[in-house]
Order: sequence, then structure tokens, then C-alpha cells
Amino acid sequence: MNCNALQILCQKPLWHPITNKCINPNESLADSWVLIYFSASWCKPCRKFTPKLIKLYENLKKRLRLEIVFCSLDTNEQFFKSYATKMPFLAIPFASPTRKTLIDRHLGNQGIPHLSIFGKDGTMLEVDDVVVQVTRDVEAVRFPWPSQTISDILMCSQYYCKHVGGKLERIPMESLENKYVMLYFAAQWNTACTSFRPKLDDIYSQLKEYRSNKNDFELLLVSADRYEDEYYEHLSGASFGAIDYRDEECRAGLMRRLKVCAGPVLAMLSPAVDGNRSVINYQLLPSFTSGSIADFPFHPKLYGDIKDDPLAMNEEMCILILCELSDDIVQEYVKEACISASKELQTQSANVKIFWVFEPNQVSDCIRQSTCLSQTEDIQMILLDLPNDSTYYIPSKPIDEDLSAQDIMQFYHAPGLKRRLA
Repeated sequence: MNCNALQILCQKPLWHPITNKCINPNESLADSWVLIYFSASWCKPCRKFTPKLIKLYENLKKRLRLEIVFCSLDTNEQFFKSYATKMPFLAIPFASPTRKTLIDRHLGNQGIPHLSIFGKDGTMLEVDDVVVQVTRDVEAVRFPWPSQTISDILMCSQYYCKHVGGKLERIPMESLENKYVMLYFAAQWNTACTSFRPKLDDIYSQLKEYRSNKNDFELLLVSADRYEDEYYEHLSGASFGAIDYRDEECRAGLMRRLKVCAGPVLAMLSPAVDGNRSVINYQLLPSFTSGSIADFPFHPKLYGDIKDDPLAMNEEMCILILCELSDDIVQEYVKEACISASKELQTQSANVKIFWVFEPNQVSDCIRQSTCLSQTEDIQMILLDLPNDSTYYIPSKPIDEDLSAQDIMQFYHAPGLKRRLA
């Protein structure tokens, strides 16, 4: 979602619905707090939220240089104008390409109403449930509602639950201060979670049994169960711990902070340093699919099989090596080249992941269809940059069977002609 939204916003004129005048965004938004409001006239929660946002705007304008810019998801210009004129905010004109670009690249699949907050320096602020924050604080007493840290949220719960000697005990949360904490977001009613549970039990047992420092981490269930009985059923027989079901603020806060919508999701937190924890890995499941316990604490790998982490393409630049028809020996060389290139690019602080595709699958079929690249017996290489306007690059020359890490790095640094996905 990092698409330089303010830069996009400032590329085209804005519209003031009250005065019906075009506004130069570079002048009106300069040295200001900027809030981008994604909303639509057909959205009932938006219509209910808009008056609260107007009240917040009026209170903030008394003491801050601030603008709210309305970005409409309406599909009818007449409805858009009728809705926009009810607000004192600036608006992105209905026909402006800026509107669609921000919806596609910044809002993405998030729901509405949605509010993004940018400080005077242009930095987007991480705010937990900003719509809820506005609703609770229309007087803007606590604006800009800084997000709680992971440590703050965890410590909302003074205890966690765990079976000790066959009895469910409450253990002080502060006992985990110097330990890694693995969070398991799941629900008993979710079949994907119940299917994954035996694998999780096995992983936890291995980590506790075979690692030399077996007591430097804990696994905690963060339950999304609908009823307390489901929670206890979920926890029955578990050797790991859980956030207490009654600590709803802690459970909900962790889900918001890590943007968890549905389980199973595993995340790894670092030990607390000066009271603060960092998120080592938001998505541990691919690590358990292709890695081993020796990889603990499971820092994200910047290489691998694309089928194990297909969502990575939507989030960052990726290089894909496709060789579905190559023999095992060639594929092994490709794998070694990918790993070596990835490690070398990491030393150069390159923001790119490298994936191989060794067998046809739904992901590779989609890639080939989108890039109009037919399957051949040759090794093929693509640089995909979906977050940057869905662009991609293909080498101008055929790839040799003895693909090297140097070949991959040269392609990354000089990919050639930019193209756009079909």
C-alpha cells in the first residue's frame, strides 16, 4: 500500500465542492496535515460516519493547518457531486485519473469508510482503526491517535493461559519479556485452522524438544472464536499458551495491529528491548511449508518457490525464474543461483524477492497469461513490480541453462524495457 499517495494526489488539480473552483494541491496541501477520505454515497456506514468526520474537521481547523481530501468510490458523477457538496472538504474530481489510481494502489482491498492520515512532513501515520478513533474522539483531543506498540497491546493482558500439570493456569505476561513470542491467530470454527492444528502442535513440540535454548520462546493462541466454549475446546490438549478469552481488548488489538482478517496466521515477535518488541515475520506459514526449525526465529526469506508465498508479488518487487520443463539438474542450478543472488542483493539493500517456478501451477499460469509469455523449454526470467503501476520487465536475450547469480543481479540492475501487465 506504499504508493506515495500524497505525490499522486498532488499531480492533478483538486475541486472545492462549495465554491466549485479548481484548487492547486501543491499550494493548498503544502505544510499541512492531510487526511484522504475514501467514501461513497451508496455506503450506509460512510453516510453515518461523514457527519462525525465533519465535526472532527471543524475542531482540528481551529488549531492546525489541515485539509481533508474526499476520494469517492461512486460510479455516478451526479451522486458523487451531490454527496461531495455536503462536505466542507476538498475533493478529487470525478473524472480525474488520480481518483482511480488512489483507489487501486492505496485503498486496495480495504473497506470504506477509510481514512489515511499524513503528517506535515508527508509521512503516513499508522493508526489503529482510525474510523473508530474519529467516532470516539470527534473533539480531536487525542489526535493523531498514535498506534499502540505490540508490547503495549500484549501488556493490556496481565496474564496468559497455559496448561501446566494438566491444569489451566494463568501466567504473568511479564514472564515473556525476554522471550520470542509466536502469535497464532485462529478459530475453532475455521476448518483451515483445525486442519493446520496438528502441524502446529508438531512444530511447537520440535521447537521445544530439539532446540538448545528451548525456553527462549512461547506460542500464544489469539482466538477469534465466537464463544468462550469454542475457545476452551480450541485450547484443550494444547501444550502452548493463549491470550485469555476475556481479554477482548488485547485479542482485538493484536488482530488490528497485525492486520489479521482470517486465520490461520502465525506471526513472530522479537524479545522486548527497552520494553518494545518488533515484528520479525508477519507470515510464518510459508516458513513452515518450506523451512525447518533450524531457521528459528524465521526471518522472512527473500527467495523461495513462488507457490509457497504467492501474495509476495502484490506487495513488493519480485524476480521470477520460470523453468517448468527443465530437468532436475537444471532446476537445482537455478535454485542455487536464486539463493546466491538474493543473499548478495541483500548486502546491497536491494528491495526485491527472488522466486523460482519449477512446475506449472495456478500462480505461474496467471503470470504467463498476464505477461503474454508462452511456456517453452528455455529458462525464462521476469521482473514483476506490481506495486509500481503493475509494470514488468523481460530480458532482451535468451537465458542460458547455466544461469548464474550474476545473471540475475545484472537483470535486476538493468532490466531493460518497462512494460505493463495486460
